[in-house]
Amino acid sequence: TERKRAEEALRESEERLRLAVLAGRMGTWDRNFLSGQLDWSVECKAMFGLSPEVEMNDERFMHALHPEDRLSTDLAIREALEKQADFNTEYRVIWPDGTIHWIAAQGRGYYNDAGQTIRMTGITFDITDRKRAEEALKESEAIFSSFLEHSPVYVFFKDRAIRSLMLSKNYEQMLGMPISDLLGKTMDDLFPSDLAKNMVADDLRILNEGRRITVVEELDGRIYETTKFPVFKDGEPYILAGFTLDITDRKRAEEKLRQSEEQYRYLFENNPLPMWAYD
Repeated sequence: TERKRAEEALRESEERLRLAVLAGRMGTWDRNFLSGQLDWSVECKAMFGLSPEVEMNDERFMHALHPEDRLSTDLAIREALEKQADFNTEYRVIWPDGTIHWIAAQGRGYYNDAGQTIRMTGITFDITDRKRAEEALKESEAIFSSFLEHSPVYVFFKDRAIRSLMLSKNYEQMLGMPISDLLGKTMDDLFPSDLAKNMVADDLRILNEGRRITVVEELDGRIYETTKFPVFKDGEPYILAGFTLDITDRKRAEEKLRQSEEQYRYLFENNPLPMWAYD
């Protein structure tokens, strides 16, 4: 009776473990060093693009690994066995159809009283989607960093405390300091007091009202046109972004044109001779 109850409890425990593994989308594996037997679950084989009936062995496992990851994976396993420690590693596998997938593997060794390895068991996770997302994020960050590095306009991001989060490289020339010294600073740290006060007032209004504005400002004899707008998260403004154009030359050209037009109008209207113009 006790044996039967123990067997039933074991079956229930194994079933719970199997369901947990399935729910967690994990694969399991077991390596018996005494018999040389290598057992993989169906889910583990599926992560390698293999059918359930495929018999796994060390050669097939190493062949499935991406060539660039074979050495590091082998070293991770060997180091764990030598130190009698758990191992946790990530590697790429090449499916039979040629596609590349990412796997995270965790394992633990079991040893006899003499310290010899008896077996090693572990689990695997398919982390392909996470890796692709990380790669896409890395690519996006590289593109954005390049944009900030070479942007001809001044680009900025500020937090809700109106401190600089990110700035384009050309701010170094405008403010005479390296970017590393500009980040995290308040507007009072970076600009003259009156200009900083107006900036902060505009920025707070944008964050509170959630709308875009365009302002014209002057700094060190140069004229700038700045467009600022909120960046939303969960429907609420959480940071502020914008870009600034140096419009000094345009303003000077507009002023020269205005003066020229005034001079022409004066001469036209005050000339004693009859004058006319047509297109």
